[in-house]
Amino acid sequence: MVAVNPQCTSQKCNVCGHSAKENRKTQAEFQCVSCGHMDHADSNATKNIRDLALAL
Repeated sequence: MVAVNPQCTSQKCNVCGHSAKENRKTQAEFQCVSCGHMDHADSNATKNIRDLALAL
């Protein structure tokens, strides 16, 4: 198990890396304002947390 800081992982696009509050359309909906990538917000955040852990 690896501890990572989850701050802003729900606002960062897992595809292009763009981070903005506007990427979170609703509690459950994520749509990147830069590249248009769409995902469930929790799934997108989970992928970002995974990538942070793998980078350590």
